[in-house]
Amino acid sequence: YCDKSSQNYYYFHRETNATQWEKPILDEGVILLGIAYGTGKEYVIEEGSAVESDNENEQMILDKDDEAVKVGDDTFSITENKDPSSLTATSDFNVPQMILDKDDEAVKAGNDTFSIIEKENPSISTATSDFNSQEVLDWYKDSYWRWNHPYRIAEGTEVWGGVDVPVFWRVPLSGATTVEQIITHCYHMIVAGTTGTSKDGKAVRSQNISEHLSVLTLDNGAHYLNIDMSTKEGIQTAKKAGLGQSGVADVILTRYLYNVAELFKDTGHTGRCFTILRHPIERAVSMFHNLKRNGVKAVSGMTIEEYANSSVVEDNWMTRMITDTMEGKVTQQHLQAAKEVIGRKCLVGLLSQMSESLERFAKFFRWEEIKSINTRHGDITSKEKDSEGKRKCFRNLVEKGVNRHQYAQFTKTSKVWKYLEEKNVYDMELYEYAEAMYHKQKVVYQEDE
Repeated sequence: YCDKSSQNYYYFHRETNATQWEKPILDEGVILLGIAYGTGKEYVIEEGSAVESDNENEQMILDKDDEAVKVGDDTFSITENKDPSSLTATSDFNVPQMILDKDDEAVKAGNDTFSIIEKENPSISTATSDFNSQEVLDWYKDSYWRWNHPYRIAEGTEVWGGVDVPVFWRVPLSGATTVEQIITHCYHMIVAGTTGTSKDGKAVRSQNISEHLSVLTLDNGAHYLNIDMSTKEGIQTAKKAGLGQSGVADVILTRYLYNVAELFKDTGHTGRCFTILRHPIERAVSMFHNLKRNGVKAVSGMTIEEYANSSVVEDNWMTRMITDTMEGKVTQQHLQAAKEVIGRKCLVGLLSQMSESLERFAKFFRWEEIKSINTRHGDITSKEKDSEGKRKCFRNLVEKGVNRHQYAQFTKTSKVWKYLEEKNVYDMELYEYAEAMYHKQKVVYQEDE
């Protein structure tokens, strides 16, 4: 297939749903097909032939950065080792790897696209709990398309057989309101869900929510669906309304990434997760000031140090939300599942890299190409003028932000940092993993040179 965004060709394995940029080695009986542009008709490019192996137990090819481990241990992960001239992102750190899921298979020896890597750290806790990490992974498996797969749009349905719906995972106090403003006011997209804190959000919440989808156009020209994605009940209503397969929403915005997966079950369509993450300590400090600013009695009279050491403070919010575990204790099993979801399913953005993150998203999801139903800017007659206006609005909001506040910073040796770190030990590790993924994902935004 040809990825229209990069104009690069890639290969799709129908039985495993795996994709890769390099031409695969064809086993005997395997056929490489091409798809005729426009008609979608298939034709044979090449047929595989038998290849003799010099090794009775063929080994995976390891690149110089990988450590060899014993073959046959089914706890090993696999990672893509792209050719440096094509897809490998340059970095000075090791990206945390993912545990194999049921749908993963080791690639045949001789294909250096994949290699086996060091298995799970034995120091990770295996505490017994009722939590089943595999059930969580299975829940996400067919509902969200993988981040390293090309973006599927409506124009390609005759080839793809499904469409990706961008789902923004809203982590509170992490730039979500700015993202919402850019999506609605710069690119004039139809949005399902709102943070609810902005004027737009409050206006949408005041409308009648129903099981019959309709577009609400606010006085300022923003477009929202009459759907509430801020509660689990609202998501169930959205499911009854057929939001997942409707094709009406340009973007779904919600904090309930786990629950939104249900919208795409048995629809043939999938969600495409993207998010902006913030360092857990910074977010916790911001949360304290936000609660204070809104007059929440639970923190009335508290200092930041008292808050950090109290039961009021959030603990491991990201890990809990991804695994749908808002009550009880979370363990290393929850963390590992959350890592896998982020590592497989989400395009990661960072608040500390807000401008670059949003530029990445705009490019990947082709925001400038989206046809707007905006009625407020009816005087825009040319595509060039429309694009110029979108970019100007984008840059302005990225620079100024929405609801942006400055707070005192705390060092790692301070009591506040230590208290908050103890309460968010799993989110701290998850964030470090996400940071590594952010750099690794650079490859999906690079232009073909």
